[in-house]
Formats: sequence, structure tokens, C-alpha cells
Amino acid sequence: MKQTLVLFLFLLGSICLFAQQQELVSFEYENQQLYDVLVDLHQQYGINFSYSKDLIPIDKEITLSIEQKSLNEALDILFKSNGIAATKINNQYVLKPSLPDEAGPNAEGNNTLPAKLSIPAKEKALNRRVLRTVPQRTEPIRHLPPFESPSLEQFELVGAELPMLDQSKPKSEVELVFEDLADRIEYEMPEAIVVPAQISVLPNMALRGDSNNVNNISFNVIWGRNAGVQGLEAGMLNSITDDVKGVQIAGLGSTVGGAVNGLQASGLFCATNGDMTGLQAAGMFNTADNVEIMQAAGLANVARGDVKGLQAAGLANVTAGKSEGGQVAGAINFSKNDVIGVQASGLLNYASDVNGVQIASLLNIAKEVKGTQIALVNISESVEGVPIGFLNIVKNGYNHIEIFTQDRLTFNANVKLGARSFHNIFEFSTNKNQNFMAIGYGVGSTTRIVKNLDLSAELVAKQVKEDDEWSTNLNVLSQLRLPLSYSFAKHFSLFGGPVLNLMITERIDPDTGVFGSSLAHKSFFKQHVDGITSEMWMGFTAGLRF
Repeated sequence: MKQTLVLFLFLLGSICLFAQQQELVSFEYENQQLYDVLVDLHQQYGINFSYSKDLIPIDKEITLSIEQKSLNEALDILFKSNGIAATKINNQYVLKPSLPDEAGPNAEGNNTLPAKLSIPAKEKALNRRVLRTVPQRTEPIRHLPPFESPSLEQFELVGAELPMLDQSKPKSEVELVFEDLADRIEYEMPEAIVVPAQISVLPNMALRGDSNNVNNISFNVIWGRNAGVQGLEAGMLNSITDDVKGVQIAGLGSTVGGAVNGLQASGLFCATNGDMTGLQAAGMFNTADNVEIMQAAGLANVARGDVKGLQAAGLANVTAGKSEGGQVAGAINFSKNDVIGVQASGLLNYASDVNGVQIASLLNIAKEVKGTQIALVNISESVEGVPIGFLNIVKNGYNHIEIFTQDRLTFNANVKLGARSFHNIFEFSTNKNQNFMAIGYGVGSTTRIVKNLDLSAELVAKQVKEDDEWSTNLNVLSQLRLPLSYSFAKHFSLFGGPVLNLMITERIDPDTGVFGSSLAHKSFFKQHVDGITSEMWMGFTAGLRF
């Protein structure tokens, strides 16, 4: 009777497993990381995956549509289309990079996104699908450590050298041992022990010290290593294999294999392989994955993921993800993705999109800017705000050439670069009949009044040559111009308006000895103080903009 019951349970389990494998499944992922896809499959179908993070691109974005296929077929499409070979052992899949002949038609290496799989529109209508948004990571997937048995030294359970098992042949002793290890590994891993305190000189010279222990208080004279910290650790060199919850202080360097929640401070560097929540401060540099609250360093901060808070460094801040809050550096700020908040540096800033403020002494670079750029040179693709600088280059901005005349300078040409709200003006003027020539720079702003009709306000200053040679003496014409412009065709406008002229000069007429510039005309204001003559008069301007 007992044997019959065991046989019945075995057959029942086999039937359930077979039914699960033959069950038709439908799911869709759009721009989801491979890691999140594996987590979701684990939670939905109860299957486990083992792999090496160094060999499997778990951060790769997956776009995949599966409709009414068996679970095995669906997983086969997922892995082959992304250059992954999978070996099934019981209810666990061991993943490794596939060889060229094992990859599917869409796989071109681990760094190539697979082609999106789709089904006919009619079948989509017949089968109501739900676009899956995978839940927040809960770490259910097991990462197997290397197996160090002398009889299996040539294999690494998480490595790429794991041999593929041929199910059609009798299993070897090595394969049987591996299957047994895969079934038992999560139960045989030693658990960390929490101890109140430990004191160590070196990792193997410690009082109540053990590299598998989690310590509430740990003091390391030279170098200490343990499984984690839940409290305080201080010393010359610190090395943590898992997480830190509390305070870690070192005179030279601090390293953490997991995440940090609290404070990590060092005189040279702080390195965290996981996320940083709290304050990471170092006299030289900091590294972490995602950062929340603050990274501060005398030299550099590096975040491999996103930053939500403040990055402050004496030299540079580098964020591979998105920055929400502020980046403040003495020289350089770099954010591979978006910046929401403030990016300020003494030299240059770079970001994908900016929603806030970019401030630098030399250069700001961004794609789309919704806010303000302030630097000597600002470069962007589009701006919804104000770029303030000597040179503003906006690919899709306010970029025009103008040819026009004025009352005293008969031929003028300029280039306008930037945004409608603020643009730079580079200008050249001449009057050959009276031997006048001038070059200048200015700024302007343009406002739409009604359709095809704009009003501009421009302030331009030009150094004027009146004699045969350019003079270094003060001879500057400043102009306030208020032209109206009418757009009569695409990319073409006519404009005209009044000009208030102010001439400030040190010039003395060489023939008459009279102080002042011969460019001034019908002045309503004139004064001479300490060798400098100032004159004001009204004029006009009119021309073509394209």
C-alpha cells in the first residue's frame, strides 16, 4: 500500500509538470530589462534561473510578444533571440552565452536587441492580451556560487564553461552530482551570524571575528572583512561582502559588496557595488550604483545608475543614469541621461535632456532643454526657456541671417543664433562713402504679437573705424533697436523700426582738432568729460531676414 501511494504521488507530480510545460501561455514585454523579465516569469510560473551576472546581460532591454505557445517554446524564443543558451535541470534553467550556431535568427550577440516578435492582427483581436509591467524586483532568482569540489574543478556552476546536458544519453556521474547540487544549493549555503562586536587587526587575526559574521560594531586596526554591518564599523581598511546598515568609517578606503543604508565615509575612497541610500563621503572619490540623498567627494563621484539627491565634488560628477536633484562640481558634470534640477560646474556640463538649470563657466551641452542654460557657450537641440551665453547654438532654435541698412551705416549684415527668448547677434557694418566700418556683438529677444508679426528688442555694441586704420582707442557705437518684422513667406521676413544711438569715443578729428566722432548725426545730447565724448541721436533700421 505504501509503495502504491508513492508511485501514485510520483505519477501525479509528473502529470502536473507535463501539464504546466504544455500549457499555452501569452505574455508581452516592452522595453523591460532581462532581469525583470526573469523575475516575472519566476513569479508567474514558478521556474528558477541560475546565471552569472558577468556573462548574462541582465540589464539588456527586452521587447517580446508571445501568443498561445507552450512555456518551453516561449522560453526557447526568449533565450535564443537574445543570444542565450539554456539548460533545463528539473525546474531550473542554467543560462550561459550561446555559441554562434546556438543563437537564434534574431541573436547577434549579447549587446544586440532582438527583433520584436509579433502575431497577426486578427489573432491579436481574438486573444485579449495584457501588456505586462513587471513588478519591482524582489530578488527571487538564485545566483549559484562556484562549486569547488576537487572532482569538478574544471566546472563553474555560474560560468560559461558549463557543459550542455544531452537528455537523450545516459547521464554521467558529473551530471548527476550537478543536478543534486542544483536541487540542494539554496539549503546548503551557510547563513550569516549576527554578533554584537568584533575587533580585528587583519581578517584572520580578529577577536570574535569571522568573514561570515554580520557585526553590530566592528573595529579594524589595519584591515577587517565581514559579511555585513548593522551598526558601526571603523578602521584603516574595511571590506564588506554584503550590506551596510548604519555607519562605515575608514582612514583609507571602504568597500561594500552590497548596498549601503546610512553613512559611508573615508579619507581616500568609498566603493559600493550596490545602491547607496544616505551619505557617501570621501576625500578622493565615491562609486555606487543608484544613489539617493548625497554623494560628496574632494575629487570625483561616480554613480553607475540614477541619482536622486545631490552629487557634490571638487572635480567631477559622473552619472550613468538619470540625475534628479543637483550635480555640483568644481570642473565637470556628466549625466548620460536626463537632469531634473541643477547642474552646476566650474568648467562644463553634459546631459541628455535638462529640466531645470545648467550653469558652467565654459560650456553646457544638452539635447532638449526645458529651463535655463548659463555658460560662455551653450549647445542644445531645442530650448524651451532661456539660454544665456556669449554663444548659444540651438539646432532647432532661432537662427537667422539679416541684411539691412541704417541711417549712418548704409550696409549691415548679422547672424543671430540661439532661442527666440534670448539670442546672440554677430554684426558687421560699413559706409564706404564716408570710410566707416564697424564690427560688433549684441543680444536680443523676440516676441510674437500676432500671427506672422514679431517685435524684437536688441542691444548691440560696435567698435567703429573712422580713419584709415583700426584704433585701439575707445570709439564704440551702442544701439537699442526695436524693429517690427513681418513674415511674408516661409523663412523670409521684412523688418524695420527705430534705433537709439549712443556714441562714446576718445577720438579727436585730426584735421580740425574737434573732440567726437564724425559718425554722430543730429545729436540731441552731447557732453565731453575727461577726454571722452558722449553723443545720442535717433535713427532707423530696415532690412530682410531669412
